[in-house]
Amino acid sequence: MSDLSLKLDENQKAMEYANEGIFIARKEQTLFKLDEMYCYLAEAGTREGQKADEDYIKAYVISSVSEDKRVFEKLKSKVKDMHLNIF
Repeated sequence: MSDLSLKLDENQKAMEYANEGIFIARKEQTLFKLDEMYCYLAEAGTREGQKADEDYIKAYVISSVSEDKRVFEKLKSKVKDMHLNIF
């Protein structure tokens, strides 16, 4: 739902859905889709004029250890372009 909300330019809804997904992942103690939720949260926050560096970093680090490298590859260039200091 967060992804769909982003596509519809409903940034506040996207952040709400992403935060709910993060809450569920933490509650269930799983990394499943957690990288994507932080990515959606960062993207929506950026669109709303918020500083989202920390969320991008969380998404990047979590995606670096996940089996699905799709988010990691997407974030590699984003992190580099933003000049974020990961390590």
